Amino acid sequence: MKYSVIFITCIIIGFLLTYFGNQYFPKNEFTNVILRDTIIKTITSEPIILEKVKMKIVYRADTIIQTAPFTASIDTIIVRDTLNAVYKFPENLFSMSLRRPQDTIKTIYQVSVPVVKCEWYDKLLYFVAGALSGGLIISITK
Repeated sequence: MKYSVIFITCIIIGFLLTYFGNQYFPKNEFTNVILRDTIIKTITSEPIILEKVKMKIVYRADTIIQTAPFTASIDTIIVRDTLNAVYKFPENLFSMSLRRPQDTIKTIYQVSVPVVKCEWYDKLLYFVAGALSGGLIISITK
């Protein structure tokens, strides 16, 4: 019975000290720190490929001109797209590929995190109060 009265009294005193201490002492200052995180996502697009497509022949005149077999090709980069086209004659085959670069999506997240500014003696006061409270509880329970 004696120990429970002392324990309840200590809890009430601690509550009163905390309540009145927060009213009369200045509060801790809060500062905001902005944290940034960048997320980069790449999206790959599929290339457009035509392989050996048979072309339709349209005669515009009655005369047929005989030419030697040839291959016409182009391989170039336009802006950031790669274009490759090949035409084979007399087989009359057409091949083409169009490759595009990866699309990049960049997202920047900014988070404002409050940080409590504590003085050096606040931490020391918390440590001493905790050590004394622990010692008091140990001495009461013996």
